Amino acid sequence: MSIAASRHDATAVSDSSVAGPQPKPRLSVIIPLGDERLNGAENVACWSRRQTRPGQDFEIVAVADGTDPVMEAEVAEILRPHDKWVTCPPSEHVLGRLARGAKHADADLLFFAEHHCPPDPNCIDVVIRFFEERPQVAAGMLNMRQQYGTSHGDLDERWFGELEQEWLRSDSGMKLRTGFFAMRKEQYLALGGQDGRYGMFADEILSAKTRRAGLEIARIAGTGVHHVTATMREHQNFVKDFTRGECAYRATHSLDSYEENYFGHVHIWANRLALNPSVARSSAAVLTRVLIRDLVAARDRAAFSRTRALARELAAGAAVAEEPAAGASMQTSAMASGYSRMASKTFGASSALKNPPRAPPTAIHR
Repeated sequence: MSIAASRHDATAVSDSSVAGPQPKPRLSVIIPLGDERLNGAENVACWSRRQTRPGQDFEIVAVADGTDPVMEAEVAEILRPHDKWVTCPPSEHVLGRLARGAKHADADLLFFAEHHCPPDPNCIDVVIRFFEERPQVAAGMLNMRQQYGTSHGDLDERWFGELEQEWLRSDSGMKLRTGFFAMRKEQYLALGGQDGRYGMFADEILSAKTRRAGLEIARIAGTGVHHVTATMREHQNFVKDFTRGECAYRATHSLDSYEENYFGHVHIWANRLALNPSVARSSAAVLTRVLIRDLVAARDRAAFSRTRALARELAAGAAVAEEPAAGASMQTSAMASGYSRMASKTFGASSALKNPPRAPPTAIHR
């Protein structure tokens, strides 16, 4: 007999009907099950059994696809009478599972957890108090603490550090990321929640909708969740998932200027904020040498002037900017200077190329 049949309804049922009337929980923690990085029952127990907040103040909404009956049986055993079990198709994306769980949640506050992210013991208490004290806030982002267990842990530390700063930066507003944010249910559902058809990009869409609606996203201090990092192969799959989702969304929606600016892009030479200017100069030099080699081999005299014009354009483009990202000015000026020096050395000096402006480039920031 399946877990759903023996303990729960096939969609979502709370056992409160058996145990008697239960007070409405203040927070629903939605957990999509199924992740090899952390024992499923252990993570759920961190939420349901090891929190400082009284248990009746929150509920666990476990979402399972039935593909791991052993793990699901272990989780079902530690769920409390008022917790919920929701089933979903195995093909449903993890963010779509969160949206499914949200529809069955009883609380007015929702926390969107990941199966490999155990919380601090005070997490639920801090989140509930945060929203009680700030009625104007629609959503809150928690601190993300990394647990590095792979051979590339040092790379993960730098990478996730940059990502967290991107998510929390103040110029474009905090971005919602599954595993680290809570939101009021009414506003979450009004915005359409996370659409699993767009994969990991669904968080980006929800963030844009939240900002556009004028809703406030704030940082929740004093607690956090611990993120157990994946292997590099898994990281690559997540990047592919996000990219496919963005492509699918763009293919089915006509983006206006607000969305285009919010999703946006950063020019290729300013793609990484941590890029050292010396690396940018080296990259510019290498690319220019390759270009010159190909042009010389082709004996295309007209291409020489085009290349020289390109160097001027890069240098001049560095003088125009609108609220550039930190570090972008050094990177782009360095690359423009590199192209200018190489072109000048090959094609002759030019006053425009000798003294390129040092201001940052125009860039649309995410």
